[in-house]
Amino acid sequence: MIIRIFDKVLRELYRFFHPSLWGKKIQINGIPKIYCIKRLKIGSNVSINSGCVLQCYGGLEIGNNVTISDGAKILTRQLDTNNYCDNAKNIERKHCDYRTVICEGTWIATNALILPGATVPSNCIIAAGAVVNKNLEEENCLYAGVPAKKIRLLGRK
Repeated sequence: MIIRIFDKVLRELYRFFHPSLWGKKIQINGIPKIYCIKRLKIGSNVSINSGCVLQCYGGLEIGNNVTISDGAKILTRQLDTNNYCDNAKNIERKHCDYRTVICEGTWIATNALILPGATVPSNCIIAAGAVVNKNLEEENCLYAGVPAKKIRLLGRK
């Protein structure tokens, strides 16, 4: 009982110190890591679970009714690989920022990884452990694997 109260206090403190999360019906379970929160555009009815990493340097857009499960990572920054071998000895390596978009009604399952510049369309499920490395095209689908591929269309039977 005491642990549940303590967790609730921590979540509310987290929300208090991140005003961009106010007033949008965002459910935070645990403490996610959100980097460069000022570049986060987030809809309402979004659930973010513990262990999530949201890296917003290049701009991260999350639509309404999105669930981000435990341990999922959504990235917007990566190492610049142009001339990497020539610059391998250079300690200060350049990074590139890319806008990443998670559209409305999507579920990012446990330990899924969304790489910089990817777009996940509306009403999709990204399976546990999947790696999205490009723009996914079709809405209402289940995507799984490394790299993520369409497994099937979601819908009523």
